[in-house]
Amino acid sequence: MYITKGKITQKFLTLTFKKTLKFKKAGYPGAICTFSGIVRDDKDKSGKKINYIEYKCYGSMAKTKMKEIYSAVKKKYAPDYLVMVHGTGKIKAGETSLFILVASQHSKQGLNAVKEIVKLIKTTVPIWKKEVFADGSYRWVE
Repeated sequence: MYITKGKITQKFLTLTFKKTLKFKKAGYPGAICTFSGIVRDDKDKSGKKINYIEYKCYGSMAKTKMKEIYSAVKKKYAPDYLVMVHGTGKIKAGETSLFILVASQHSKQGLNAVKEIVKLIKTTVPIWKKEVFADGSYRWVE
């Protein structure tokens, strides 16, 4: 679990998934549940199109909060394997900013863990989003 500079690359996603398939604790996991947060090229309420999002974080506190989430999820759901990564800096529309992978014995366990991780990251990790529009204007998002 960590915070990385820049987008989360396809190469990283592929290698992580391959590593998960090779991981063997007590037999193979029954479910591999993933979540990829992709920067949308939506339009805001005024009709301006989002070009990219600049993610900024309070580094040491963000890492501490990610570790807390990791520990809490490991304790509550006991996944076989867990990966949590959030990108920072400029991430363009169509690129991945958040990736979560949970390998577990049962799908319900894995899906619930992923859902909880997304919620906890959004509500407790000090990461801020600045949406930058095609015309160069921007706004900070809560």
